[in-house]
Amino acid sequence: KKHFVVFVLGDMGHSPRMQYHSLSLARMNPENHHVDFVGLYDSDPHDQVMKQKNIKINPLASKWWNWVNYLMRLHFTMFLLFAPVKVLLQFLIMTIQLCYIINRNPFGNSSCKKVLLTQNPPAIPNLFLFWILQKLHLIKLDEYIIDWHNYGFSILALTRKNKHLINFATFLEFNFVKNCATHHLCVSEHLKKDLCQRLGISESKVTVMYDRPPEMFGSNLSDSERNTLFKDVLSIDTSRNFKLVVSSTSWTEDEDFSILLSSIMELEKKLESISPSIYLEFIITGKGPQKEYYLKKIASLNLKYCRVQTYFLSYADYSKLLASSDVGVCLHYSSSGLDLPMKVVDMFGSGLPVCAIKYLTLPELVKHDENGYIFDSSTNLTKYLEELLISPEGSSKLKSMRNHLKQNFQSHRWNDEWNSKVAPL
Repeated sequence: KKHFVVFVLGDMGHSPRMQYHSLSLARMNPENHHVDFVGLYDSDPHDQVMKQKNIKINPLASKWWNWVNYLMRLHFTMFLLFAPVKVLLQFLIMTIQLCYIINRNPFGNSSCKKVLLTQNPPAIPNLFLFWILQKLHLIKLDEYIIDWHNYGFSILALTRKNKHLINFATFLEFNFVKNCATHHLCVSEHLKKDLCQRLGISESKVTVMYDRPPEMFGSNLSDSERNTLFKDVLSIDTSRNFKLVVSSTSWTEDEDFSILLSSIMELEKKLESISPSIYLEFIITGKGPQKEYYLKKIASLNLKYCRVQTYFLSYADYSKLLASSDVGVCLHYSSSGLDLPMKVVDMFGSGLPVCAIKYLTLPELVKHDENGYIFDSSTNLTKYLEELLISPEGSSKLKSMRNHLKQNFQSHRWNDEWNSKVAPL
């Protein structure tokens, strides 16, 4: 029997990889596996996670530290003053909750192995917390696995330029896992090589598990379902000749949304001279700190043939949106240059070709001119969107890309990747 604790210091409902881990662990052996899924409860996890009998949802008591966030955003001085307060509150509250969750026995008197799987980033205070809890013998783990999605210090460096602060964050992120974690997962080969070098560990200690979409992405929609989505959820006039473009964003500094807005303005000019008229519907999903800033910019645009709408959709509606769209756009350029965007994985799982902004690791996922395009400027993005959505050759090119995804990506789903890479661990 095994007791798994899957931990994310983020919204459980918008942490797809950790949701999929929880489901896979629970379904691997329903009678002998119990999964405690622990994280922030800002939105509901997927129905399959909620309904899985041997998964227990454990929301963190985040109300005790959320009030500090507002003060930290006011000024860098306030950030320096209150960031330690927030970390201390998180540390104390998480210690109490996690010690209880990890130490309890979901199988009653039967003995069981304890396995902790945690996401990084965020690294502070998670990695230090799990190190100190083990050193003080407050928790006892048989296995401790860290799933590296990116580096926390690199995300912090996007908004905080203080060298000493970044160095301290880097120290906290790497120095407390070297001899503590039993194994590491990561999302790309580039990240694996860099991680092995930083931690001074052998490659056998790190497994690359590429993100892959579950079966919920890629299901065919009926005309009725698609029309309901267009009219009732997205408020699209289906009587017009339109193409649908989707972009998912966390509205953070590692996504320069002005690139897409500049491209939309260029496309607007091109659409003015086209007859019969073509309309482009841009649906932007997600929430984050820079959303209000860009909403003001969007509201100032004088558009006739292009329309931009923003939504925060449920998983069910989001999967339907991807299945109904013509092209996806990804503006995630990676703070470290080593991770891969989960949003592209979901789009590919739905058979949706993607235009994605260029960075080091991206070619591990996006194959230029095969399953999408890689661009490095708004000019390039405009060129590719015009080709795929406006030019006469666009439909045949989209069909070719969809066929490539069907043959080379959609046939290898989350369960296939997880069973071959993680299950043996």
